[in-house]
Amino acid sequence: MTWNIATMEGQTAIAAMLTAQLATQRPTGWHITQGEPAEEAGGVVQAWIGFETATGIGEGHIRLRDGKIHTLLTSLKGLRDFPEPVGTARAPGVVHGASATRQTWAEARAAETASLGHTTQPEVVIIGCIKLKVGQVDHLTETAV
Repeated sequence: MTWNIATMEGQTAIAAMLTAQLATQRPTGWHITQGEPAEEAGGVVQAWIGFETATGIGEGHIRLRDGKIHTLLTSLKGLRDFPEPVGTARAPGVVHGASATRQTWAEARAAETASLGHTTQPEVVIIGCIKLKVGQVDHLTETAV
């Protein structure tokens, strides 16, 4: 529910996080993932789950003990306003065919890197990232701030 990788333990820390996040994220649609039935062992019920927030679509894992959440792990898998491109909306990949002016991937990447910030401005600079799929953003930089 936060944009940070964080572990909260205890009612006070969890309540503080929920107070800060629930009004804007509004999680809904909680369900057990289709094809992944809940399991019970040793008094603990666990299941893979799905849900939605104002920001996107998420998934996670939940463990219940004595009818209360013991562990809840969540991950946002897609942003609502920036869906992952599929089909013809995806960035083009390999260019097939022979051409005297065709650049290799390394040559094209070197030219892009040389122009970035000089003749071409980035759409976004990512400072930290856990997962990024190729083709999601036109230009990236490896410059750390």
